[in-house]
Amino acid sequence: MRAAGLASSLRLLLVDIACNVRLSEEATHVSQHFGVLTIELSSCACMKRSADVRQDGRTLDDVQTLRFNEFRKGFLAHSAAATADSMDFRKQFRALNAKVTSLDEQVAATRNDLLEFSAQAQETLNHITDQLSELIAYINRGGNDKKGEVSSSRPQPPPDDQNRGSGNTGGDNIRQQI
Repeated sequence: MRAAGLASSLRLLLVDIACNVRLSEEATHVSQHFGVLTIELSSCACMKRSADVRQDGRTLDDVQTLRFNEFRKGFLAHSAAATADSMDFRKQFRALNAKVTSLDEQVAATRNDLLEFSAQAQETLNHITDQLSELIAYINRGGNDKKGEVSSSRPQPPPDDQNRGSGNTGGDNIRQQI
């Protein structure tokens, strides 16, 4: 998702850059054409010495200048619109980038929580397994005593009670954790 969004954003940026380059090339072409027209008008004025011809040349020069100025105004307006669009695109790109960064942080936090939970669950499972093993061993010892295989004068206490003395019958039944 992040790669697709970035690819789309980069495509839009490349289109914006291509548009600006094309507009720049068009402006260069118009400037060159205007320069050629100016040179042609100047050479015509030099060849013809008549006052009427000079006046016509000046009028043509003025018309070309007005046309060029109109084109330049239109070009600058289009360039300003393209720049505004580019700025909007960059703003949206930054906002998306911030959202992706936020999601990355949330995923990292969730992974960390999952690892902690997994470790705690494994620890609990190990503890329960140990207690179950002790209980099974105690049950098996009691079953062997009943069959007569191993007998003693008195039954053995559960594994937790073995550490207590045989004379201790008080209420100190504190279970030891392994």
